[in-house]
Amino acid sequence: MKLSGVLLTLGGWLCLSGLGRAGAADLSAATEPLPVVQVPKLTRPVELDGAGRNSAWGLAAVVELQDFWSASEHPKTQATRVSLMHDGLALYIAFDCEDAEVLARCKDHDGQTFRDDCVELFFGAPAERLSDTACFEINALGTLADYYYRHTDWINYRFESGAVIVASALSAGDEDSGYRVEIKIPLASLAPLMSFFQVGHEKLPPGATAGNSLRANFARWDRSSPDAGKDRFSIWTHPGYSFPHPHRPEAYGWLVLAE
Repeated sequence: MKLSGVLLTLGGWLCLSGLGRAGAADLSAATEPLPVVQVPKLTRPVELDGAGRNSAWGLAAVVELQDFWSASEHPKTQATRVSLMHDGLALYIAFDCEDAEVLARCKDHDGQTFRDDCVELFFGAPAERLSDTACFEINALGTLADYYYRHTDWINYRFESGAVIVASALSAGDEDSGYRVEIKIPLASLAPLMSFFQVGHEKLPPGATAGNSLRANFARWDRSSPDAGKDRFSIWTHPGYSFPHPHRPEAYGWLVLAE
């Protein structure tokens, strides 16, 4: 079932684009060493259906998101699995989000998708003069906000990634149990970021070569209804802040695209 409508009663989450400038980060709190994921290459393009029916998804690399901030007395973060693969022209990513109550209403491109249940993708480089990050915020309806982010006072919505997105509800038996978001991002739209690593701005991880490597992070905000408790945040690599805030390129992991 494709997700549609103004309000879905399945789960809950929010994105932090409206945060003020983050305070000093403690990168020692982040994952060390930074993870490296080998992203398998497909022999042909994949048609998205939002349900993972294409057998190619069985070849994807998979990472799990974690909650680094919730106290033990808070409800456990609902599971999020991120699948990754590419075909040489596009990067394919799928988020499988367990969620008992999905809240999503934004249908406007580059709108406030962060106020809904949403997933987030970040691609960038930590070099000071190359600090812009390509950001994707996608709510459970599949509505996309894509932009370049430098800091909370510099966000450029003129970035258009050309991403294709399909979102669907997930079912467990007769009950909805969450949602899935499938994304196809043309690598051409990320080429400016990947080119940073071709000219020596960063040391590449083992097994990587210039032109096939990309710094990335993945996150999810679980937006709760007013009577359901606090919103919850999970992310792939710890950004090193004492509070949930994903914009920390130094803490992004590595994606190495298989050739």
